[in-house]
Amino acid sequence: NRAGQLRMLSQRLAKLYLLRLAGVGQKRFLQALQESTLRLDDHLLWLSRKTDHALVHELQSVWQEFKVQLDAPLEPQRWSVINRLA
Repeated sequence: NRAGQLRMLSQRLAKLYLLRLAGVGQKRFLQALQESTLRLDDHLLWLSRKTDHALVHELQSVWQEFKVQLDAPLEPQRWSVINRLA
């Protein structure tokens, strides 16, 4: 269930990036981004406590890079990186 939620949240964040690129939903973007980011952080923390840290470490590394990309300047060419990370 937690893994499925991680997938859903990563896809939500990728969608939010595309909506932001298109200029849609700008007022709700920041709140949705913060909520999704907090939930994803919580799930990874829970997984790190319940499973082998070696398995979760890779997820955490990808998640850190994903956050860097989401915080970087908005650029259409960044979408391919965000999509891969999601």
